Amino acid sequence: MRTNVLNTLIGGPYRSPEVKPGEWLIDEINGAVQVAGWTDAPIPWPCKNNVKSNLILCGDLIEAVKVESAAAISYHFGVGYVTVRAWQKSLGVDRNNNGTRRLYHILKTIQSTEKEMNKPERVMSGMRVHAWIKNPSDDSAKTWRKWEQWEDDYLRENHLTVPYKIIAKRLKRTPSSITSRVKYLKLDKKMKKWSAKDDEMLSFMYLEGKTMQSIAEKLGRSCCAINQRIDNIGLPRKQNSKKNNI
Repeated sequence: MRTNVLNTLIGGPYRSPEVKPGEWLIDEINGAVQVAGWTDAPIPWPCKNNVKSNLILCGDLIEAVKVESAAAISYHFGVGYVTVRAWQKSLGVDRNNNGTRRLYHILKTIQSTEKEMNKPERVMSGMRVHAWIKNPSDDSAKTWRKWEQWEDDYLRENHLTVPYKIIAKRLKRTPSSITSRVKYLKLDKKMKKWSAKDDEMLSFMYLEGKTMQSIAEKLGRSCCAINQRIDNIGLPRKQNSKKNNI
């Protein structure tokens, strides 16, 4: 299917000259030549010297050389690429003619389409592989899917207050993909600076024994940011609840 598309002619139809072996034709390069036979290509064409690849450059073939890509001419007329390029040079035809430009456009379209079709299999990064090995039932680690608008909106509303692990579960994605998406949306650059009032509220709630989640929601920040700020301002860390139960 791909080959058929690449070899499509943009002009034509190109008709073969009505001659028989032994008759004469005017070759654009070599002048008068005798027809020795015919090719068995998709478009049959008279040849000289009894060599099927030695086509006589005349008639509609000249028009084809001017507008078609070398690949299309090679396929339809049964001639080599080097010969087509020699014809184009002799006729003063730019190698990037209309047919060649169209060929490049089709190739780009095919390559981008194939890239998108194969993307879910190729984008499985090392982090996704490790996540899937740990939990093979986690489809979010194994497959790739496009980010949708509602997911981006959810991230914008909750990335400061909800831990990435919880967001990942709700969106059925990996925590690493959440981190990457936050950076891509440049949400990490919109962090609020800590004011003296914020530090005072943090200290009060923390020493009162409030949970990280409640503190984060109150201050409009993520639990990771609260944790980091606790260390930065030197608040005493509480003992592990498991140790207290011993």
